[in-house]
Amino acid sequence: MQKHIAAVVFLLLFAPFAVYASDEYERWARLSSPDYPSYSSHESSVDSADTPADVEEPTEAVEPEEPVEPWVSYRDLLPRRYGVNLFGVLPVLLPAFGDAYEDINVYLDELELLIIHEARHSRARSITFSYVIHETDYIISIVVNANVSSVIPHTLIRSVNFTPDTGEIITLRDVMDADISSLAMRMLMDRMRRSPEHFSAVPSVIIDNQAFFVNNVGTTILFDEFQLSTIVSGYFPLQIKHSRLSTIVLPADRAYHPSGNSYNLVMVPIRYVAEGLGYEVRWFEDTETVVVGHDLHGEEPQHIAWMRIGVNAFHTSDTVHHTLEASPRRSELGSTYVPITFFERILPLSVYSRDSYGNIKFLSYIE
Repeated sequence: MQKHIAAVVFLLLFAPFAVYASDEYERWARLSSPDYPSYSSHESSVDSADTPADVEEPTEAVEPEEPVEPWVSYRDLLPRRYGVNLFGVLPVLLPAFGDAYEDINVYLDELELLIIHEARHSRARSITFSYVIHETDYIISIVVNANVSSVIPHTLIRSVNFTPDTGEIITLRDVMDADISSLAMRMLMDRMRRSPEHFSAVPSVIIDNQAFFVNNVGTTILFDEFQLSTIVSGYFPLQIKHSRLSTIVLPADRAYHPSGNSYNLVMVPIRYVAEGLGYEVRWFEDTETVVVGHDLHGEEPQHIAWMRIGVNAFHTSDTVHHTLEASPRRSELGSTYVPITFFERILPLSVYSRDSYGNIKFLSYIE
């Protein structure tokens, strides 16, 4: 009796599947028959004259582009050099870069030795190297990061910057077309005053080609930073956006040196320099007052500083009185001259330098 019940249950459960399998077998047999027209045979039987006009003709296969040969790779470091254990990797240029690849590799080798010798001064036990490559159309920057393990762990950042076509070494002065060091130091000191908790030691001195990279936004200068605790480490990047940097060159014959000048005072035309740096200047004849600011002819002018001819002082937007090294003067041609240090005092991120011909170059940065 139990066997009969089990047989009935089996038929009820699996009979539908058996019917489905039978149908599928018949369908497969019908499709497999040579008499059944396939899609390809149907397509070949269609005359070309009956082909619809909107059917696209097959296009010729496009040959794939040849893969670009890599121009850079990496190399393992010796486990120990000059008594310091070395870890990590450093880049190495390949012949695909061009004729200058060997010169760049020599420069990278020298940079490794420079970092090792510098780290030895702090009794370094080991150094871990890594690197990052930044590329633009006109400059390639390889930034080398060296984490130094010593009594005071710290990070050393150095860079190699060169042109992609000739491999010519590029310095910071070449990129900015000026000595940007003093401006960068002022920017860094300003950051340190505003956020002292983010800085644990005096930054490294900026020198040409020490540590920077260039991208499409601007130039980023990298400062060393010592680690005094477990949460303060790494390095500090200072980005200088090219669109916010203004420069102007004052010819040597436009500067004025007052007679009887005992401390090499230099007077410069305020309108020429201020407008060249992106500011406006307005002159009020009735009060003999000159104003520097933005939108001075608009409904809401922004006054940065103002002064009167013959008065040895200027005022800022906060109405604070500041003493000048000399009183503003008017020339016979109607130009107002002020001490050259005036611009550094009213524009916090403004510096100037002189070339060998006596020309004065001003740089100003607006954050």
